[in-house]
Amino acid sequence: MFNRKFKLPRDVRKAKFEPIKLIKGKPYINGEIANNNSVLITDVLIDTGSSDSLWLHEIDSLNFSYPRSGFNDYLGYTLTGEIYGRRSKLDQLSISGFKMERPTVSFPDYKKSLGMRANKNVTNNSNGSIGGEILRRFDVIFDFENQLISLSPNSNFNDGFYYNMAGIQLKVEGMSLVVTREKGFWAKSFYRNDGKENQSVSNTTKLIYEFSPQCYRI
Repeated sequence: MFNRKFKLPRDVRKAKFEPIKLIKGKPYINGEIANNNSVLITDVLIDTGSSDSLWLHEIDSLNFSYPRSGFNDYLGYTLTGEIYGRRSKLDQLSISGFKMERPTVSFPDYKKSLGMRANKNVTNNSNGSIGGEILRRFDVIFDFENQLISLSPNSNFNDGFYYNMAGIQLKVEGMSLVVTREKGFWAKSFYRNDGKENQSVSNTTKLIYEFSPQCYRI
């Protein structure tokens, strides 16, 4: 984002810009999504607050071929509540003419996750959104005043797309270690001699998590 009153660096002035749509103050860009010989061309929300690659929704009537493999998962927390859905991979995603192979994708189930709180305001502007796992592969410049965007591939562009299949997230904060542990995944915590589950680590305590078929020590 920039103000035209300031002089921009030379490399920025040479950047190639293309149109975006601003709907209720939110930016949307045209994307082309391919999978199993089917192609979906749709506007996707540029969601700078999301860490995922791509979310797709409301596409059942669009003759788009869903991925055959995938897994159910907790997708994240939004202003309307916790969202669950299905994760998988697609054949290709093209944004601004740049093609990314085998991107990860999430299919949120808003009705099942939110129940009566699910409404058209969640999905009425597009069929999906792109997040940080896509955007980190580009140097991004927004010109909101003129509804333009510049996407320039950076050194991250050719990185692969992966999922964290451990089913556990960890953070160091006070005595709490386990942030989330999802049901049905491979993470299984060891118990102490008194039968209580370890939830913290210190200089004298070691917490071991067992991942099939190997063990890793934290």
